[in-house]
Amino acid sequence: MTATLSNRLATERHRAFVGRAAELELFRAALKSCALVRHTTEGVLEKMLSMPEIHELFHWLRSLAIVESGPLGLLQQLGAIPAPQTAEA
Repeated sequence: MTATLSNRLATERHRAFVGRAAELELFRAALKSCALVRHTTEGVLEKMLSMPEIHELFHWLRSLAIVESGPLGLLQQLGAIPAPQTAEA
């Protein structure tokens, strides 16, 4: 393998990694937004994330087991995520 080809492959891998990291950060921000408000609508999510066109991200949130879809928007199910256990003294 030539150095040029090796450099191109490394650059492509780096771009893929950076793109994936940005995508994961977007999912994390969407989950956080859903946890901060009582009901999450597409409009609320757009404003909280300062992004237009978040339909696919909203659909992903709706598909999660810890999120309920209702007439007012998405609602994070309380108690769906267990509280961390504390060590007994």
